[in-house]
Amino acid sequence: MIKVLLVDDHVLIRKGIVLLLNNFPDIEVVGEADNGEEAIQLTYQHEPDVILMDISIPDGLDGFTATKEIKKNFPKTKVVILTMHNETAYIQQAIEVDADGYILKNSEGGEMYEAIQTVFT
Repeated sequence: MIKVLLVDDHVLIRKGIVLLLNNFPDIEVVGEADNGEEAIQLTYQHEPDVILMDISIPDGLDGFTATKEIKKNFPKTKVVILTMHNETAYIQQAIEVDADGYILKNSEGGEMYEAIQTVFT
């Protein structure tokens, strides 16, 4: 079972992704966070295998900063950036904070599942 933590500041996005991921029997969504600080707290609490991390979080720590902190303290946890930004500068910043993957929010559900599977194995 792959334990997944979902981080996005939009409730409807989170709920939709949870519904999508619940269709896969080998994935368990162990928590949802709406900001970077909560993502870090939930990582300590649940020790997820994979985190789907939005980067554009308006309040508190952004997704890049939270990713850097999580990777420092939980190097085995995989972080997949989940965003609407497809510009090279964002991808470069994801690499700089040691994100393990990068997927756009307009991707198909199967692609998100494949991204989780790829970084987990």
